[in-house]
Amino acid sequence: MQKGIVSARHVDHIGITVPNLSAAIQFFEDALGAQLLWQVGPFHETPTGVPIKSIHIAMLRLGPNVNVELMAFDAVQQQQTMPSNIDFGATHIAFFVDDIEAAAASLKQHGAELLAGPLEAKGDVKKGERIWYFKTPWGAFMEILWRPEHLPYEENTSNRLFQANDRWPA
Repeated sequence: MQKGIVSARHVDHIGITVPNLSAAIQFFEDALGAQLLWQVGPFHETPTGVPIKSIHIAMLRLGPNVNVELMAFDAVQQQQTMPSNIDFGATHIAFFVDDIEAAAASLKQHGAELLAGPLEAKGDVKKGERIWYFKTPWGAFMEILWRPEHLPYEENTSNRLFQANDRWPA
């Protein structure tokens, strides 16, 4: 049996549910440098069959290689607290940066809450990597990180982390 999704080419987008679509778009544009591509809605059903009153959706281009779909639902059964990063289903986006201190200062100016950092990554396989978590204004966890050109894990496998050569659009 073949491994993987037959005929898959790449990950198309990451979907994130947000409490306020306009505020999330503003943060993604101003703090993260995203470009709004389109917005649609309201719709009154989802392809997953979960009962909702309505959904509004926006698609953004985030840097040279990621599309992000922001979704704002109005639903009776909706859990309206942000999951902690340890909760099932919790996610985060991590941004590779050249200057972690400057990136943190910029995020703070745009309303992000910086958590403890920068921290040295744990584990010998990631020795040299620096990470710094932050929260968006609505409480979602995200991360900035820097790593040296090579990490110790590379000594044990020919597999490599994706590292785009393209720069973030100015």
